[in-house]
Amino acid sequence: SLAWELGPGSKIRPVRRYLYYISDSAVYSGLTALVRAQVTLNDRKGVLLRRQELAHGVEQMKVLYGVDIDGDKDVNQYRPADQMDLNEDGVVTAFEWSKVLAVKIQLRFRSERSLRKRRGLTADKTAVNDGFIRRQISKTVQIRNRG
Repeated sequence: SLAWELGPGSKIRPVRRYLYYISDSAVYSGLTALVRAQVTLNDRKGVLLRRQELAHGVEQMKVLYGVDIDGDKDVNQYRPADQMDLNEDGVVTAFEWSKVLAVKIQLRFRSERSLRKRRGLTADKTAVNDGFIRRQISKTVQIRNRG
């Protein structure tokens, strides 16, 4: 039994698990892609992954967590997951993750073909002489019911 009552019209749905990662494209040779893999637990076969390419030409994905350090319900810093030890005690706790108010997702795209004479820049402004055009996009989303 549930520890709480659900309101009229409420539905309980199964949890869907997804992994997002960058991998070589199965569609375009020589390109990478943003991939989503649906994770399914199967009693007979164990863990099953169903792979779906979401965007072609994605070279890099960064996920940064917007943290409220001072408790004022505003994001003070954006940090990668490996820097979420806010009190620097060597352990990342659920309490520290509860301070995350937003998530910023950054994707860097690369063109399919090289223009040979074009000099590109990476997201960190490093020169690249491979002739490909690169663009970075970023989206920040607020976590529901926080902040």
